[in-house]
Amino acid sequence: MSRGLIVTVFLEKLRSISKGTDVAALLGLNPYKTPLDLWEEKTGKRESAPASEAAH
Repeated sequence: MSRGLIVTVFLEKLRSISKGTDVAALLGLNPYKTPLDLWEEKTGKRESAPASEAAH
């Protein structure tokens, strides 16, 4: 796989992380969502909770 293709794929995946809370979860800084939770949401293994529910 060429470096340009790797960068393109990486940027496409990065665009799918659209919220600041997703970035915090990815870094392990979100107390309500783990990196595993985020992965499961992004891969369709789990439905994402509405913001009002996640905050409780």
